[in-house]
Amino acid sequence: MQITIEGVLGGKFSYSQKDSIGYGSYATVYKAINQKSKETVAIKVLGDVREGMRKKNTKYYEIGQREVNIYKQLPVHENLAKLIDYAEDEEYVYIVIEFCEGGVLREKLKSSKFGEPKSLKILTEIAKGLQALHKSGIMHRDLNLQNILLKNGHYKIADFGSSLKEKTSNKEAGTHTYKAPEIIRIYRGEQVEYTNKVDVWALGVMFYKMLFGKKEFKERLENIEEGKKGKEKYPQERNISNETMILLDRMLRVDPQRRMTMDEVVNFLERMEAGQIKEVFDEEEEEIEEKKESKQKIKKDKEEKKEEIDGEEEEEEDENSEKLNGEKDTENKGEKKKKKKKKKGKNNAESNEIKIDAGALNSTSKTFNKFSLLA
Repeated sequence: MQITIEGVLGGKFSYSQKDSIGYGSYATVYKAINQKSKETVAIKVLGDVREGMRKKNTKYYEIGQREVNIYKQLPVHENLAKLIDYAEDEEYVYIVIEFCEGGVLREKLKSSKFGEPKSLKILTEIAKGLQALHKSGIMHRDLNLQNILLKNGHYKIADFGSSLKEKTSNKEAGTHTYKAPEIIRIYRGEQVEYTNKVDVWALGVMFYKMLFGKKEFKERLENIEEGKKGKEKYPQERNISNETMILLDRMLRVDPQRRMTMDEVVNFLERMEAGQIKEVFDEEEEEIEEKKESKQKIKKDKEEKKEEIDGEEEEEEDENSEKLNGEKDTENKGEKKKKKKKKKGKNNAESNEIKIDAGALNSTSKTFNKFSLLA
């Protein structure tokens, strides 16, 4: 059955249901033809699930519309899949992107691991695409081997159905084996905020699988989910350079604060190529750093507690001083009042004495005058 759709951007595309080239939990991807240019394209049909069910689903619509919105905001970059057109009807959302003849990276890794040189080449391309994505303020949140396409020798990031243009999120997202520890904590029911560093972790998981094989990561993931490190973080038998092990280890830091950013990953890869990496890989580095940071935190907490106690003591001293000064002021006022009262009493007594003396003087004067007259 031939199906034709007309895109919002003016394109006209046709495909057959027998030409499916991939599918997921909520969409099927078909190889299609652009009727105007005659070029081969890929159409992702949201809501057309693996079993061929054709019915409208609000969830699929929301995912499809969000993905279209993210595609429209993507920067032009050779390592990001290019949007050609989009459409929707009563049943589906259609996303038309460039056709990548090389297929998906997951299929390439099915038989065996890649080895270091090829893994570094693939990592460098994906890292540059992811760096461009992060600089646009977008976190992918579902980066995995299935979502990396190959076209003309270039690896491209696709499938933006879980992507967000936000600095942080607290919603669970992603494919389980690629979920960062902070998202696993949300999966367990904890309240956690995370950043675009969850993409760095997912890219680290991809790099690990390319270097050592998919099966080798399983034990490490189980240890992370159980909240323990495990006896071995990496396979003992490995023919991997010192620089590559440093990079991988720093991308897979459990603590997101100590995990690399995408700018740091790209910068490290450039320095590797220029032979400028002088550090030496230490498998216990993370544990040593965690202990060091733990000690620094304990010391900082003690200093803050001491400052808090000192501050409380100072406040108490100030209160006591104010209270003492208040009591002194009251006492001084009382003393002044007493002295004033005493002085006033003395003045009154002196005044009375003067009046008495004056009276006596008057009496003497009258007597003297009397004797004078008799004489």
